[in-house]
Amino acid sequence: MSEKRTKISRIRWTDDEIATARANCPQRQLAPWLRALALEGAFPNPRLPRSDPALLRQLAAIGNNLNQIARRVNWRSELSDADRTRILLSLHNISTELSALRVTSSHHDG
Repeated sequence: MSEKRTKISRIRWTDDEIATARANCPQRQLAPWLRALALEGAFPNPRLPRSDPALLRQLAAIGNNLNQIARRVNWRSELSDADRTRILLSLHNISTELSALRVTSSHHDG
């Protein structure tokens, strides 16, 4: 359990300074961000919104479709090696981007 915070410190800001601080703050509340910055020299991770489960299901479905397309491309004898390579590279790039989206979305869960 963490120690209860009992001390208060005040900061005087100009209008421009407080506007800049709020604009730079990656979360809703300024105090936790400033505390982490002062104590750890690092920005805390902001609390991100939950991912839409329907979006995650759609990403998974798209990934499955990409895998099916890749399997079929590998077995098509009428494609040249160059065509097959270009198609598989494109599928790989799409799959990589979808994986990044899925990871980003799953990290947003709170």
